[in-house]
Amino acid sequence: GPPWGLSGISTSSSASGRGSIGAPANAMVRSTENTYLRHSATFSLDNLSDGNNTYFARSGWMDSSNPNGEPSNGVYFRYTDGTNSGNWQLVCRKSNTESVINTGTAPVTGTSSVQSMIVVVLPDGASAEGYIDGVSVGTITTNVPNTANMGYYTQIQKSAGTTSRTLYLSGANVLVVANKRQ
Repeated sequence: GPPWGLSGISTSSSASGRGSIGAPANAMVRSTENTYLRHSATFSLDNLSDGNNTYFARSGWMDSSNPNGEPSNGVYFRYTDGTNSGNWQLVCRKSNTESVINTGTAPVTGTSSVQSMIVVVLPDGASAEGYIDGVSVGTITTNVPNTANMGYYTQIQKSAGTTSRTLYLSGANVLVVANKRQ
């Protein structure tokens, strides 16, 4: 059956609607040379974007809880239909410059199955790795933010159309280990 405890984050019918769930403003952390960050979320999307209704979905570490566009700094997964044939991307952004890996993995839709998405930022700030359903989809070594305060977020943002879109979140957790030695 469907996953237990689904929460829905909706764009509403607004052409620019958006929603986010995650860290409160005073719970931001900084990826430094001795801090290990891990964000895990399990979710699905109600529908994929189409020619009339398009949106972005993001999950991971970001410096803004609900940005209008991409966050300035972050390490996260991103979906939009207009890029990479609609597959998930692993993104590292530092001061609005990004490095991206096309994961080759499409988002799951509906409420009968979910995907597990994990983003890890290593303590030296030199690399970040992403996992989808327990399988590594790659490591990024450029544009990993190591001086920005970031929070853990899962978000959806509409870019066109007036049909509501929903991200179903069934679970999330974070791990922050300060003074971690390599």
